[in-house]
This record gives sequence, structure tokens and C-alpha cells, in this order.
Amino acid sequence: MNICFYTNFGGPDIVSGATQYVSVLGRCFVRWGHQVTVVTRGRKRGSQTIDGVLYETLTNENRQTGWGTLWVYPLRTLMYFLRRRRFDVVHSLSGWHVFAPIARVVGALKGQISVHTVCAPVPHRWMLRGFDALIGVSDLVVARCGANTFKVPPFVDLAELEPNQPPPARSQPRVGTSGAPGKRRDFRVFLQAAALVHRQMENVEFVWATDPRSREHNVDAARAWAELKPELATGAHVQLVGRVNVPEFLRTLDVFVYPVQTTERLMDIPPTILEGMAAGCPVVTSAVGGIPEVVSNGQTGLLVPAEQRSDPAAYAERILQLLREPETHARIRTAARAKVAEFDVQVVAKQILTIYQQLLQHRQP
Repeated sequence: MNICFYTNFGGPDIVSGATQYVSVLGRCFVRWGHQVTVVTRGRKRGSQTIDGVLYETLTNENRQTGWGTLWVYPLRTLMYFLRRRRFDVVHSLSGWHVFAPIARVVGALKGQISVHTVCAPVPHRWMLRGFDALIGVSDLVVARCGANTFKVPPFVDLAELEPNQPPPARSQPRVGTSGAPGKRRDFRVFLQAAALVHRQMENVEFVWATDPRSREHNVDAARAWAELKPELATGAHVQLVGRVNVPEFLRTLDVFVYPVQTTERLMDIPPTILEGMAAGCPVVTSAVGGIPEVVSNGQTGLLVPAEQRSDPAAYAERILQLLREPETHARIRTAARAKVAEFDVQVVAKQILTIYQQLLQHRQP
């Protein structure tokens, strides 16, 4: 099968949920003998093949700003699909809902099967009309999308996230987080929670895997970093470690904290949370969006109630609970790893491939 993934921001040089979705799923399909192309935008225009997946990056985001990114990429996309070979399936995804109508036009250009993954709850259903099928990543998303929607959750590659067996014994507990600052994940909460924990347990090490150079990429990132200056100035006990190998980084942690404020324009079930669980690292996060579908409070992780998602004290309380209660830590670690087996790419990819095959059989005369 010749499969094309079409996303508005998922180039191989971009660290995002869309990147993970297409790269992990694409590698799996390639291993099964399918051809995979990813049409996207990124920071470096051109073509490259990584792990058998062909990435076609159509715009250079370093040279486009503002409205330029909104019209240049769709225009180049239309030209690309008009000129290039026919695909069996065009599978689009984006947290940016205005992207969906563009993707539908692309799928209709040559009468190709078009599938769209809806990453987060949609404000208006009309944006999703005309696709052969929709894939919703959570119960909430499926309920918003209506008919012709399959529930297929996000996924992780469990083979890459094998936890340490047994867990390493550390004299200094290590608590970490990862990602770029922004409205959807408020890392001020993590920095402030770290300060609260440090007052009661001075030997705890806090690390944040993030790339400060992200502030150079767009105005929103620069603003988010500027808002963090007060906390960074007083958070000497939090170490910024830059970009990391995610599985290796997670295996060094005793607790992973992910302060999600909203899942709007984000995966309703963030893959980052699944990665922490898969790596055997108990997760502290908020009960927003589809997260409670994966993280059961007190069983497969610890949840901060949605109304307290911006409260550093609520996160600090749960971090301290995991550090002070070894039995609770071990129980959650084991249960989380068992739960996330449902989200292994080998399992989820088969569900997606079945949807493709059903649509193709239905389309055949």
C-alpha cells in the first residue's frame, strides 16, 4: 500500500506530537512492506529518507512568518499533489482545525481515499465534512466528531521505551519534565512546584529537557520564554538539560511531571504521558482532555484535578507522595507499564491499517 501522511507541522527536524505520530507509525508501516511518504512543513525545505520513510518538507519555516505560513504551505501542497503520483491513502492530521478543509481538498484532487486524525476536540463539525473516515484519539474527540469516526488512540513504540529492570537505586531522587513552554503546558507550574518540594526534600534533583533555542523559531515561543524569566532566575535547583534522547532521559527519572493546562491544538491524550508510563516512570499530570482515559488516579499515575491544574502546590503534594511512598511508586510503575501496552504502535497500527483496507475495498468497483 502507498500511504501519504499530510500534516501541517511535523517535519523530521520538529519535536512535536505530529512528528512522533507520523514517524513512529510510518516506520511501523515500512517494516510491514508499505511505502510511506510524509508531506509536511518544517525548518528546512527538501526531501530526505529516514528509516525508510520519505519526508517531503515543502516550506522553510525560518523564512516564513505570520500569514505567510498560512497560505504558502497550502498552495505548495496543492501543487505537490497535482504533480506527483497517486497515493492509495492520504492520511492527514493536525491540532490546527482550519487545516482540515485544506486536507480534504488535497484528498479530493485525484479521488484518493482521505482519512483525517482529529487530535483534539473540534469547535465546529463542518470542518471535518467530506473525509472518507475520521480517527478520534479519545472518547471526547469521537463524541464531538459524530458519525463515521473510529476511535484509535495515540501510541508509543514500547520496544524503544523498555524500562530499567530493576529500577536503579539512587541516593538523590530525580524528578523531570520535557517540552517547550507555552499556554498548553505551563512549565511555571513545574518550576514553582520544584521549589515547594525542595523546601521539604533538599536532595531532590529537578531536570527540564527543553531547548532554549526554540525561542528563536517564532514570536509565541519567545514570549513564553520571557514569561518564565522570574521562575528561572529563582529556580537554581532546576537544571535545563536541552534536547535529549527521550527513552534514555525518562529512564533516569523517578517521577515525570507534565503540567497540561489544555489539550486544545494538542493531542487529547498526549503521547509524552504514554512515553513516561512506558519507560516505567510514574506520571504526575492534570485531569484534562482525554488524559483520565489513560491515567487512572492512584493506579496508573497521579492526577491533579482540572480545577487545580495551575496550582503548584497540588503537583508538589503528589510528587512528594511518590518520593516518600516506595510501595505506591512501585505499584503505579508496574500498573502504568501494563496499561500502556494497549497503546503500543504494533497494536494501534493494525487498527489504522484495517481502516485503510476497509475503505479501499469499499471504493473498489
